[in-house]
Amino acid sequence: MKFRSALPLLALPLILAACSKMSPEQAVLGEWKAAGATQATVTFTSDKKWTGSTQMGPVPVPLKGTWSVSDKVLTMKFESINNQPIADFIKMAESVGKAAATKDKELDKVISTFKAGARMTISDDMKSMIEEGDPTNKLIKVESKS
Repeated sequence: MKFRSALPLLALPLILAACSKMSPEQAVLGEWKAAGATQATVTFTSDKKWTGSTQMGPVPVPLKGTWSVSDKVLTMKFESINNQPIADFIKMAESVGKAAATKDKELDKVISTFKAGARMTISDDMKSMIEEGDPTNKLIKVESKS
């Protein structure tokens, strides 16, 4: 009888551990930085918005958008680049592509990403994510200093 009454107490740590596991959606919140030489940062907020900045040469380029998570895949939709609405930016990029003498596959890829959104696979430890189709594009979670 004593063993049976102790069962709930023995199960409590297991229940708490299961409940405390962070979901991918919770893990995304906060600041992330690009791995490698790229000077890019992204911050995801609980209102499903993100802001970021990247470098084009010495010039910082602000980015804004919305995000969602399904399973362990983060989708980042773009709303603006360099304070310009994404639709206007895409039109400008497409006109640059049409003016080029040759087909630029890299420009096509970038335009496609701006239209469809970037898809990032979140790692099992939820401390990094890699862009689908481009494993060189990796974000690392910035640990909070609390």
